[in-house]
Formats: sequence, C-alpha cells, structure tokens
Amino acid sequence: MPATRRALLRTAGTLLPAVGLAGCTFTSGPDTRSAEYLQLKAVTVSWRRDGRSYEDQLFKLLSDGESEIRGDVASEYAELTSPPTEITVSEDVHDELERAFETVRYGVGFCGDEFGTGDGHGCLNTGISRADFNRVQFGDRAEVTVVDNAFRIESVEEGDRAAVREWGTDVREYDWTERHSGRGRDVSLAD
Repeated sequence: MPATRRALLRTAGTLLPAVGLAGCTFTSGPDTRSAEYLQLKAVTVSWRRDGRSYEDQLFKLLSDGESEIRGDVASEYAELTSPPTEITVSEDVHDELERAFETVRYGVGFCGDEFGTGDGHGCLNTGISRADFNRVQFGDRAEVTVVDNAFRIESVEEGDRAAVREWGTDVREYDWTERHSGRGRDVSLAD
C-alpha cells in the first residue's frame, strides 16, 4: 500500500470525530465519482444533558481497502460490526437509537483517484442515509454522488466477501456506560 494512503488512514480517525466535512462545502450540482474502496463506516449519536451537548460514535471502522479493518465499537452494539463484512443497521435498531439519542448520523468514507486533488488518490468522508450506509460494505466499489454535503449511492459493485473475511481485523470494544458516566448516558444503551 502506498505510504500516502497509510498516512491518510492514520489521520482519518482524528479528522472525523463527528463524520463531517469541516470547512468543506459543495456549491455546484451533484458530483458523481467512482469510489475504488470504502475506507470508513461510522454511526455518530448526540444527546443533551443539563444544558450541555455531547456526541460520540457507537462505532467507527476504518479499512485500507486491501487487507485490514480496524476500529472501535460500543460493546452494547458489537453485533452491528460482526462480521465486519456485513455492517448494517436495521430499522428496529435505528428506531431504538432515535429514542435514546437526540440525533443519529451515519457516515462513510470513500477513496479513489476521483477523490484526490490535482495529484491523484484521495478520500472523502461525509454523511450518508441509513439505506445507503447499509447498501455498501468494505471490499465494495461504488459510484457515488455528493449532494448537500452527503453521499448518495448510485451503484455498488460487490467485492469478494470471502476475500474480505480473510483480511486482518482489529475491532476493539469499549464500555459505553463507563466512557460516558456523568455525561447523561450513565445507563447502558441496552436498557
């Protein structure tokens, strides 16, 4: 893997705590691009308590598109990322999240030559609908349109799921309740 792609993946986690496009706006019409691979899948939630706003990701997984998937997941929702080749959020789980949190946002990141600036390969991470989030998986290629600072999937070319299952995985679980004790989410998400 090119060193620049590795550097980009290392920084993706620090650049996207809320899966947004800080400082980026699109002023033209829809922009269709060919994504060579999916590098990020994340679900971000927010809530308010005692006049303060909080935000965190239930999970954030990153991939180099060739050989690995790594990231973090709240242990209460670990089943959403297992196996990491089929990460979807059902309508029931989505409804549960909407009852528990003020907002629920889905985010993905795509990479390829059409996402770079003048020198080629680059990546773009932004929001996506739950339906399109469910539609694309690690190992897939996709045609995507960027509309109103969000991806819309035009088509998906499914990758080799068996090959992706052989990739190295490092998905660490964390305890949501412990992480957010005192921040208004003291109870388990499963309650």
